[in-house]
Parts: sequence; structure tokens; C-alpha cells
Amino acid sequence: MSSGESVLPGKGKTDYEKYLSVVDLLACQKAPEALVHHDELMFQIVHQTAELWMKLQLHELRAVKARIEAGDCLRAVSHLNRVVVIQKLLTQQLHLLDTMSPWDYHTIRATLGKGSGQESPGFQQLLLMGPTLWPPFERLLASHEVALPDLIVNKDDRYPLFLLAEALLGFDEHFQLWRYHHLKIVEREIGGKVKSLKGRAVDYLTENIQQRFFPELWDVRNTLTHRAGTSY
Repeated sequence: MSSGESVLPGKGKTDYEKYLSVVDLLACQKAPEALVHHDELMFQIVHQTAELWMKLQLHELRAVKARIEAGDCLRAVSHLNRVVVIQKLLTQQLHLLDTMSPWDYHTIRATLGKGSGQESPGFQQLLLMGPTLWPPFERLLASHEVALPDLIVNKDDRYPLFLLAEALLGFDEHFQLWRYHHLKIVEREIGGKVKSLKGRAVDYLTENIQQRFFPELWDVRNTLTHRAGTSY
């Protein structure tokens, strides 16, 4: 057997192709002759890769939850930092859709049936996963016998726990930013005063992006500002 010969089972000529299931992966898009518009391939790839990135986010968030439950703040922070990088990639790749003409998009939209980005399985799982991180974090605060405002004011006393609180907020923030960018792209392509393919007004997305995984981490900023004001 030569050193360059493939040894893994599966489709493809090389182990690289087989390990990554490249043949199947590249078969997930429409064939060139089946595309209704030149931009449809881009449209499919943006959304398909988004599902892969969200699958990785969920994998990392499950690790975050396990680390928090184990009291391992720094490892939880490391996983959350990776989640935020993925979220930035998701937001950045969305803007490939900005390169598509609104009228050209309607050619593609006609092939979507009643499909909606709100039906994304990855997105729906993230909506469910995010809030599950808060109860173990609350238990961790209780085990350290510290209230959230005091943790932030006296952060040096429990610095790993403080970093975890900030990393959770960062995840929440970048998830909201991604949803905001998605809303702007929807408005750019089809407008903000029309209905989605589900028959719902697009402006309902504006309300949804106000949802937060960890409202306590946002509200504590108000508490701290009021506390700081008493010393002026």
C-alpha cells in the first residue's frame, strides 16, 4: 500500500473526502441545471452552513452547562468564547445575502413553499438551550454565597465566577445582534411592512429580538448604576 492510498471507507477518492463526507456534503445543494436563479446556490449554502455552525454552538453550550454544573468557571468561559466566535461568523455570513437584489430574491422565494428562517431546527434548539444555562449559574452563585451585584462590584474576590457572568452576557448579546442583523436583511430583501411566507407580519421579528436569555445579567447594570449614583 502506497503512502498516498486511501484507507478509510466511504465515498470519495481520498481520505480527506471520506472523513468529511465531501461527496454527500456537496450533493446537498441543487444541481446547476436545477437552480432557478444564479444566486440560489449562495442562498442555500448560507443557510446550510448556518445549520452546521448552530450544531457546533449547541455542542459547545452543552459543554458549558456541564462545566457550570461542575463549578469549572474557566473551562465554561473557554467554551462560551468559542460560541461567541461562531456567533460572529453566523452574523458575518448573513451579509452575503446583501449582495442579492431584492427582485432576484423573489425568484428564489417562490421556490421556498412556506419555509421560514424561524423554522430553523438549530435556531429553535438554541432558543431552548440558552435559558437552561441560568439555573446552574444561579446555583453556583448561591454556593459562593454572593449576590450578582456584589460579584461584579467585588469581582477580584471571585474573578473566575465574574468572568463566567461576563461570558454568559457576551453570548446573550451576540445572539441578539445576530437576530437584529437577520431582521435588517429581511427588511432589505422583502420590506418590513409585509407578511412572511407563514402569513405573519415581518415586524413581529422586531419584538422577538428583544428577548434575552439572561435578563438578570442585563438588569443588574441598572442596579449598579443606581448604586454608583449614591456616591456622587
